[in-house]
Amino acid sequence: VFVQGGTFRMGSPESNPDRSNNETQHAVTLADYSIGKTEVTVAQYMAFANETKTHYPEWLEAGNEYNIQTGTDNHYKQLGTALQEPDHPIVGISWDDAVAYCQWLSQKTGRKYRLPTEAEWEYAARGGQRPRANFQYAGSNNLEEVGWYADNSDAKTYPVGGKKPSNLGLYDMSGNVYEWCSDWYGGYPAGDGKSILNPTGPIDGLNRVYRGGSWDDDAQFCRVSLRGYGRAEYPRNYLGFRLASSPQ
Repeated sequence: VFVQGGTFRMGSPESNPDRSNNETQHAVTLADYSIGKTEVTVAQYMAFANETKTHYPEWLEAGNEYNIQTGTDNHYKQLGTALQEPDHPIVGISWDDAVAYCQWLSQKTGRKYRLPTEAEWEYAARGGQRPRANFQYAGSNNLEEVGWYADNSDAKTYPVGGKKPSNLGLYDMSGNVYEWCSDWYGGYPAGDGKSILNPTGPIDGLNRVYRGGSWDDDAQFCRVSLRGYGRAEYPRNYLGFRLASSPQ
C-alpha cells in the first residue's frame, strides 16, 4: 500500500493514562514509501525457508526444545493448528530471519524490500495523511473492530485481513502479532521543536523495536504509540513482521 509522506506527531500526549515514559511526543517528517497490506503469512515465509533451506521458524528447528514435534517446551504448541495455517501471520522468527526474508524477496523480484522504520510503522498505523480521527488503535478506538487481542483471540493467531482495515487499507496493525521494525530501540531523539526527517533510530543498541501488540496482549499494548523491543536473535510466538519499500 502506497503511503504519501508527511509530518505527524509521533508518540503519546502526557494526558493519555496508558502512556509509557518512552512515548514522548515529537514531530517527524517522512518521505513516501509503501508498506504491506498484511503481515507476512506462514505460506509466504515458508516459501523462503523451504527454498533456501535456512531461517526456519524456531518451532521447526531440528533439535530445538521449542520444536512442535520433538521439543519439550509448549511455547509454540499452545497455538495449536493456528501456528501452521498458511494464511495466518508467521511467528517464531527473529529480526535476523525477517531481514533475511526481505533480502531474499528483493533478489527474487528486483524490488528492494525491507522492514519499516519505527516512524514509518506508526505513521501508517495512524493513517498517514488521511487520518479519520486520533485513534488509539490502527483504524478505530474500538479494538474489537480492528484487532485480535487477549479478550477475543482465544490465545491464538488468526488469518490476516480478517478484521476491519484502517483508512489506508492496512490490516492487523493493532493485534494478531507484534511486528519487527528496522530500528534499534532507544529513547526518541530530541527534536528541539523542529521536525525530525526520516528517523531510523539509534546507530546501535541491545534490542530491536517491535510494534502493534498481539493475540496475547491487553488492549493498552495494542495502541499505535506503544513501543515494544527485544533481542534481534530471539523469536517469540507473538512476533512476526510486515514488509516496507521505498520508491524505486
